[in-house]
Amino acid sequence: MARYTNNHCPVCEQAFTDADDIVVCPECGTPYHRECWKKVGACVHEAEHAVGFEWKPDAEPADEADTARHLAVCPNCGNHNEPGAVKCSHCGVPLNAAPRTEPQNAPIYARGTMDAPDITHVELKPTDCIDGIQAQDWATFTGRSALYYLMQFFRMEKTGKKITLCFSAFLLGPIYFFYRKMWKQGIVLALVQLVLYTPLALLVLQQYNPAVLGGMLTGAAWLENAAFACDILWCAFKVFMGLSAVAWYQKTAKRRIESIYARYPDEQDRARELAQQGGTSFLLVVLYYGITALLTVGFMYLAGPAFVRYLFASYGVSL
Repeated sequence: MARYTNNHCPVCEQAFTDADDIVVCPECGTPYHRECWKKVGACVHEAEHAVGFEWKPDAEPADEADTARHLAVCPNCGNHNEPGAVKCSHCGVPLNAAPRTEPQNAPIYARGTMDAPDITHVELKPTDCIDGIQAQDWATFTGRSALYYLMQFFRMEKTGKKITLCFSAFLLGPIYFFYRKMWKQGIVLALVQLVLYTPLALLVLQQYNPAVLGGMLTGAAWLENAAFACDILWCAFKVFMGLSAVAWYQKTAKRRIESIYARYPDEQDRARELAQQGGTSFLLVVLYYGITALLTVGFMYLAGPAFVRYLFASYGVSL
């Protein structure tokens, strides 16, 4: 890999040689020693990918062939392509024959204009602002599905309408909010879910193991109606979460981004912090599932073996 010779690995800071085993970040083209890549597990410029960072050599390629290989970059999305490629392997845009030394300041989404928006099809450049925050910073903070959220935030600002249907929040409930690092909202919604399931839990205990309740609810016919009503309420609450989730996320993200703006005036430090505080969290989802599983096991223990047999039988498993 002669084009990387005399350039430096960003992890160990040692110059590459022709004999080195080199791997390249597929997003920005930054080269690493294979062992260094395995050591860090991710690109050191990951926080800057959303703002269009592209690696540039600190030493010139060895020959014209390597220069041409280096410049096989898509003029639309900045993707590095194989030498001689006719179209970009990422976005399909035809590659120009002329060398390209700098990535274009490509729009995040190209259709329409900011002056005459079509709401669902609009051109947002990285420096365009949505609700006082640059699009590139929204994209860095939101991480996954950034395009979806950028368009929703833009629509909400232009129309003033905050309601939009988020199927993830509707189907997953509190899990969506934990995944998006809105742990406060996630905890509140999980507690609401627990309260609304309480009548059903009491009904099950009354039927399968009334001794646990000490006979307090024996003959409490209202429990069945309460369980049914709470089930309807939970369905309605899921609809409410699905319609409100994006607006809640926008409000939470805006507050956090503005806090980062105030504490990190340097653009690179700010981008790094935006990526760290934003994005998604599988850990919070795993914790939620773990606590839910513990509560479920504890309830099954209280309900007794008769309920466990019924539960397994409903799934076609006999005990």
